[in-house]
Amino acid sequence: MSDLNVVDLFAAFNTDTKAEQEGMLTVLPNCGDTKFRVARAGNKSYNKLLSSLYKRNRVILDSKGDDAENKSNEIMTEVFAKTILLGWEGTITYQGKKEPYSYEMAKKLLAHKDFRQVVAQVSEDFANFKTEKDEEDLGN
Repeated sequence: MSDLNVVDLFAAFNTDTKAEQEGMLTVLPNCGDTKFRVARAGNKSYNKLLSSLYKRNRVILDSKGDDAENKSNEIMTEVFAKTILLGWEGTITYQGKKEPYSYEMAKKLLAHKDFRQVVAQVSEDFANFKTEKDEEDLGN
């Protein structure tokens, strides 16, 4: 039996649980040089808050239609602002005004579904949270 294509599964799949919960600094696509602190989607806080808000709003969410879609977007904006987009370093501007990080500003940004999608893509990519980076991630 050949060991030519043996993968260390620990190295391939072990993630930094602290970074998953507290976030890691990264540049987001199409968002300039600002470093955003992004936690991993599905972290404990994310799951707990999403479940709580879903249960609290189940009647509206199960009703389908525009009200359900609006409530779903509102919930995801809140969940992401509290558990995924946890800060930024550097300057961002919003409608021409410089804005420091705050929960309220994070909610305002995340209300834009396309920005929320960019944050979601980064937060869902487990490679961003691996303890051992792949050689191609390191530029080798």
